[in-house]
Amino acid sequence: MMWTPFESAYSGIHTTFARSINAAGTLLETKTGTPYDVIQRLADVRRHEMSEDIEASDVMPIRYGLSHDKNGSETTAATTQTAAELANVHVYRDALVKKVSIDMTFYSSRAFPVRISIAMVRSIKPRAMPFTLTQSEQVDFFNDLTSRGHEYNSWKEEWRHEFTLPSLKIGKKPPQKHIKKMIHCNFLQTNAFQATTNSEAAMESGQTLLGQGIRRQQNEVADGNHSGAFFIIMKWRKVQQIQQYTYTQAVDARAATTAPADGNPQVTASIELPIVSEDSFDVPEAHGYTVSNVGTHTSPLGQQYTANEARASFYYIGKLGYQWGHKDTATEGIPSVMSLQSGSTNYKKTLSLNIDPTVTGDNTHGIYTRSQSHQTRSVVPAGQADETTGQP
Repeated sequence: MMWTPFESAYSGIHTTFARSINAAGTLLETKTGTPYDVIQRLADVRRHEMSEDIEASDVMPIRYGLSHDKNGSETTAATTQTAAELANVHVYRDALVKKVSIDMTFYSSRAFPVRISIAMVRSIKPRAMPFTLTQSEQVDFFNDLTSRGHEYNSWKEEWRHEFTLPSLKIGKKPPQKHIKKMIHCNFLQTNAFQATTNSEAAMESGQTLLGQGIRRQQNEVADGNHSGAFFIIMKWRKVQQIQQYTYTQAVDARAATTAPADGNPQVTASIELPIVSEDSFDVPEAHGYTVSNVGTHTSPLGQQYTANEARASFYYIGKLGYQWGHKDTATEGIPSVMSLQSGSTNYKKTLSLNIDPTVTGDNTHGIYTRSQSHQTRSVVPAGQADETTGQP
């Protein structure tokens, strides 16, 4: 599972998502059905103070949801997902990542131990698409609990912790593990770089894009490759070891005086046997009587859990915290609003947004579209047209 920290252009309560391996085990996919709350206290003021002539500005640098531009024209979710608007999301970035905090509690949910690792990984090289991973990079990240597959010249593991979550035990509370870590760092997130950062090309970069956009008041900002992209990655797998279970098998049955509707006999006795297995719950089927309302009797431990790594799971609860630093403390609370038109019923009402930069071209969950988890809308008075549908 991978979380993508992202500093939104707007403060408030927003929504993000996580990426995980798809069912085929080939690619990462965004789990839009499992939203995560994001509380952003401040936003970069300079992003909102750019001249109207500067690339990607137009007073509000990003358009979204039910907002209106300076001319009063309504902008929709589909507008935010055009190629031009998606490019605006990353057109200006200038901040230091100062702290990352991880505070999570894990609870066992399986009868076998699970090995878990959680790590912070940062991109060393500037990237044209800062949050997009290639197929080979996805394989490198998720083929092992450690970071052995990472390209050492492209990625740096800032921190990693591994632990084993014990298995459930009858009559005992579920085992739990609490992880609390504050990662102090000081790396730059900016989009003022070219891709090549060494040798002669770096010298050329210094003469062109490198460093531009810092305190610039001209009609163009640096729009190069992005540095400092980082991710929080959590991986887990079942511990491969011999397990012992207790298995209950029906050994006797009697025919009912009046046969039940399905004609099956009723169980009247059972026996419990210890079973040792090397493959999770891969216990062979036990041939016996058919049981009322169940059908042919098989092992309750077989089939469903047979050597299935995806069944290695756990519960977790907690929070991730990020702190960005800006020059001249140029940050303020800048909430997103539904409308800037004074005559609108939604005038200056706050709007929660989706702020996961990995989701693009999606009118429902795409970045800077209205969050489906936190919808803030006023009640439309009788007879007045709704701003979304145009209907009373």
